[in-house]
Amino acid sequence: MLDQLQHLLVPLNFADSNEIAIEAAIEIASTAPARVTLLHVIEPIDVAEDSEVQDFTEQLRSQADEQLLAREKRFSDLDITVTSENLIGSRATEIIRFANSNEVDMIILNSHRIQNGQPENALGKLSYQVAALASCAVLLLK
Repeated sequence: MLDQLQHLLVPLNFADSNEIAIEAAIEIASTAPARVTLLHVIEPIDVAEDSEVQDFTEQLRSQADEQLLAREKRFSDLDITVTSENLIGSRATEIIRFANSNEVDMIILNSHRIQNGQPENALGKLSYQVAALASCAVLLLK
């Protein structure tokens, strides 16, 4: 199956917990070999047009670009083809839209452990939304 993977998508929010998804993508891309896209989505602030909000969003975008470049280097140092995207929108919607529009074969992202006795709380998490909505394979890492 790994030899059929040509494009991996790794959504990131730059939390330490993203490291497990990055490591899995490196391992899979090294074996497959597959190209990797690192994706960050900034949730928009829902207010009327405001220059301060636009400036803040641009500041977030600039910081995210720096974070993406640092993570891209880890892949390129291993001769893995990597690109990154920094989008603004609803995270689940943009992840699914990107995957569908760019022939992604697998989405790799970290997830949360389901607490005993409260499985319904997990259903609202981004990782479970992506897993339910994606038309490609999804690897959830806990």
